[in-house]
Amino acid sequence: MVLIFHSFKGFSDLRQTFRKTLGRLLDFFRSESDFSEDSWKTLRRILEDFRKSFEVFCPKWYKGMMSSGV
Repeated sequence: MVLIFHSFKGFSDLRQTFRKTLGRLLDFFRSESDFSEDSWKTLRRILEDFRKSFEVFCPKWYKGMMSSGV
């Protein structure tokens, strides 16, 4: 099962997306000591990008998670 995921191009794309998103979040939190309105907008945009990519790469799991109220 693991070999299938590692050979699947989508898994590689998803891993890169997660890495980029986590990097952006870390950079964001390191640079923002005081949250202004712009900071919240930036955080909201980063999290929305993350949600959209997760929904694309893991649609069944995402729909199950959303329907369970998590």
